[in-house]
Amino acid sequence: MTVPSVEALCRVGIARHDRGEQAQALAALRRAASINPQDARALTGLACVLDTMGDWLIGLRHHTRAFVACPTPAAAVNLAMALLLHGRFQDGWDLFEGRFVLSSWSGMVSRDSLLRHAGRRLRPGVALAGQRIVVFTEQGFGDALQFVRYVPLLGAAGARVTLVCPAALHRLFAALPGVERVLAPPTAGVSLNLDALPHDWHVAAMSLPWVFGTTLDSVPSVTPYLRPSPEAIAAWRARLPDDGPLKVGLVWAGNPRLHHLTDRQRSLPPERLGVLAGIGGLRFVSVQKGDAGQPPAGLALLDPMAGVTDFADTAALIANLDLVVTVDTSVVHLAGALGKPVWLLSRFDGCWRWLLEREDSPWYPSLRVFRQRAPGDWDSVLERVAVELAAVARRCPRWSGADVRA
Repeated sequence: MTVPSVEALCRVGIARHDRGEQAQALAALRRAASINPQDARALTGLACVLDTMGDWLIGLRHHTRAFVACPTPAAAVNLAMALLLHGRFQDGWDLFEGRFVLSSWSGMVSRDSLLRHAGRRLRPGVALAGQRIVVFTEQGFGDALQFVRYVPLLGAAGARVTLVCPAALHRLFAALPGVERVLAPPTAGVSLNLDALPHDWHVAAMSLPWVFGTTLDSVPSVTPYLRPSPEAIAAWRARLPDDGPLKVGLVWAGNPRLHHLTDRQRSLPPERLGVLAGIGGLRFVSVQKGDAGQPPAGLALLDPMAGVTDFADTAALIANLDLVVTVDTSVVHLAGALGKPVWLLSRFDGCWRWLLEREDSPWYPSLRVFRQRAPGDWDSVLERVAVELAAVARRCPRWSGADVRA
């Protein structure tokens, strides 16, 4: 009888994990780790499965073991995410700096350019006054929206900031205090070269918590830090009915082309929203971008999204709403950055930034988290949201955003 190799068991375990078959994935990866307790791939795979199943403490131990066994940049980033999830920010930010050499790097500045200019990467302790600093966004829109809060801190310290971001964020970010100019790559999907940007230092926006030494207790959480123009707010107000009910924005899906594996867990089938139908005193407004299916016929939904061209438009639309209810996509960050009350519908194995077993967030004071109680359990989440929405509508015709619990 042939004994499976560690490599074969890891392939099986990872494939099962990607298909959502966590018990089978766990069995294969545990067997791989028992054959070779120092195999980093087996340990990392095991940690990821345990994270998905909600055994986060044991998952952290396996991420740590994987990094000790093979301290590669990939293992460092995996451990960083686990540490951040547990609120251990200082250690997490340090290890997260290993991401720039990964082949999976995705940012507004090319990886080769970053490596050539590694000596100019902004780091803690650098005197900022008078320095030309290029700040560039990376990963998704939500990451850019969350970490751009640090850019005004650079400006306040006397830095001259050039911000490089996707074109869809250009108008919104151009109004940030302390920014001299905002650039977008001339071609979508093409990263800029630092050689073309005169600067003293460069920094990824997601590295700014590391630069500023952010801990769980020192997150710069004052909102709003993003503001649409008064003219844009007025223009969008004119597009919405002004008939009394509270306006509640809804987002039920992310972009599967960007995060296809995670998206299966964070997005919910629109027909599940039927539980929200029939709640009096509310008008639901779609803030859903793209083709994500239609909510059930019983749920009246105003859809103004055809008029949205970029995040400045979305921000002005949200500014006219009373509350946003959304899955974990860029809209939760945009609403939070605007200081708008926002309820996050979070998958069971939520993103590191929402920490563990908290209903609030140090990043956004106006955010409330509704977590799945088991993987895929959207029904209990939406039932709780329906109860809370009914309480909001019943108690306060024009809701102030204060926490209301039935």
